[in-house]
Amino acid sequence: REIKSISDKKCELAYTVCNSVYEQLSFSHTILRTSLTFLLAGDVVYDMAHEDPRPETYTGGLVVGSDIDIVIIISDAVDFRLKKLIEDVMYEHKFRLLTNPFHKEELDYVVKSESYLKSQMRLETFKDMVAMKVFCEAKFLCGSQDYFVKLNSTPELNSIRNVFKEMERKAISTRKQAESILLRGTRPESSPLLQVLFYPAEESEEF
Repeated sequence: REIKSISDKKCELAYTVCNSVYEQLSFSHTILRTSLTFLLAGDVVYDMAHEDPRPETYTGGLVVGSDIDIVIIISDAVDFRLKKLIEDVMYEHKFRLLTNPFHKEELDYVVKSESYLKSQMRLETFKDMVAMKVFCEAKFLCGSQDYFVKLNSTPELNSIRNVFKEMERKAISTRKQAESILLRGTRPESSPLLQVLFYPAEESEEF
């Protein structure tokens, strides 16, 4: 219940910030009303957020638990200068949340054009695969829901989801093997499979 409450609180904060940005910019730039969508990603989507203090590299200080991951998609019809404006406004909110002693929250965001998102659907690199996994698992937060539905109905996404299902099947099989090895009393450092589970590479990019 506590973890769910923390996740709900972070989700509410994400909505407040992003909806404020959307309302502010779409009022002056009406094209954004139908061509901009904000998605919530990461731990909060799965109700896995926490509030344990942890260091943050941007300021060098501590933040309150899990970061809040936002994916922002804009249509190619939107002028590049508007994309830059969205990034600037989001940066201001990120800075305020980090430095405000009443928040100390880390807001991570990425602003993508629709064409860039579709290029990632080709899954040419590992980064593309991570980005599409994030997109497939993300939850609509605010902005144009119709635009989100349009993006989410792209034909390529069906095959992408099948790729992830197959990867999940293999992961479950590998996990069962690891559990069997552990139950035999094997030390993690003596098994290549367990080393991957207990000593993972540092996560540096999420989307």
